[in-house]
Amino acid sequence: MKMVIAMVSSTCWTPVLASSVNASVQFVHAREYKGENCITRTPANDHTRGCTDEEGRDNCHRTMNECTFLEKHYNAPGGTKKWIVKNNSIYEQVFTKNGSKCSGAPDRERTAMAGATLGSANCSSRPGQSFSHVTVQQIPKTRVGTMKYFTDSACTQSVDGLSKSFTWPEAKWKEQFECKSSHEVEHWKGKNSQIPTSAVSMRYMCQNKYEMAAFYDAANCAGCPKTVLDKKLFEGDDGGCQSVPGSGGHYSKSFVCANMEDTKCSPQTEKGTTGATTYTASVTAEMSCGDADKVIASSDAKVAFAKAFEKVMKTATLKNIELEKVGCPRRLNDDVRRLSTTGVKGVFTYTSTTTDQINANTFNTELNTQLTAKDLPVATKTTSQAPVVAGQTSSAMKAQAVSFFLALLGVCVGGQP
Repeated sequence: MKMVIAMVSSTCWTPVLASSVNASVQFVHAREYKGENCITRTPANDHTRGCTDEEGRDNCHRTMNECTFLEKHYNAPGGTKKWIVKNNSIYEQVFTKNGSKCSGAPDRERTAMAGATLGSANCSSRPGQSFSHVTVQQIPKTRVGTMKYFTDSACTQSVDGLSKSFTWPEAKWKEQFECKSSHEVEHWKGKNSQIPTSAVSMRYMCQNKYEMAAFYDAANCAGCPKTVLDKKLFEGDDGGCQSVPGSGGHYSKSFVCANMEDTKCSPQTEKGTTGATTYTASVTAEMSCGDADKVIASSDAKVAFAKAFEKVMKTATLKNIELEKVGCPRRLNDDVRRLSTTGVKGVFTYTSTTTDQINANTFNTELNTQLTAKDLPVATKTTSQAPVVAGQTSSAMKAQAVSFFLALLGVCVGGQP
């Protein structure tokens, strides 16, 4: 197991994904439905069928022309299969003999995906399942990982000639390797002491076909990483060695970086530093006080707000974030009147060369995406305040303070006999 790789270089650089020698892998994509007549879509999170939400549609994808083990219900331990294009449709070829590795003539061959015609939007059905919009596409290898098969439970003795490619939507693949915020780094520091205390940003990278995590002392993963760790040391081994039912005692393991060259580097300076000013700006994510309590109590909340900020304010460098509950009494017996707006307020400190205000609508969409991923309550609406130079007070904040004072004064006066 790779433990720690310290990287020292006199050249400042940022990893970029290099192109693979083999340009692409062939997949069949389709809209898949539960039941007949193409009515109820297969859930986008049904990863067992390769289903993901891509460009607003549920697209289920399967690898083509690759030999894989048969599933358990075939009752042919060690048998194999592959999908091919034939007669403008997708066909499944089955090789029932143990160790056949899809060689020679298949023992059985049948149409897959209910015999749907490639490129047709028409619905093709079979009992309990239906398909439409079946196409064959070439996916760049920089967006393709590989599941390999092994003969041992430690996944060290690989089986030649058998593998299964997998892919994600392009946006998710890019997000996998993008620079992570300081708040995500702080989250992982609490789980692994090998992460440098000085690290403020991180990104995943490929090294010797393994997925690694690079930690940086500079924001936005600028300059050289101080330390590189095996990702599974602190995040777990999501692609760990798993038994393959029906394979005759074989195991599988997924490799995100299997088709990637080692991460290359190119010079980069930290964004938003030349002529930049330090600003503070805030957003208020409106929600009930009960939901606000859940968000504030979660260690994932700052990560969600930080990711949303970085998605919206792409040219800014986030330095700090503070969250607070607004509009809600601290105790049930508080006499202070509730403000009309309740929720969670995020105050961001950042550097930028512009005075752009956080777009409230875009931030609300991005924040809710992040909160949903963390299983946290979402905002019904988000408002934002214009940025001010750090250390100054905005007119909106002054107005809010005056409003709060008047509300407090009203309670005091109203409470007198």
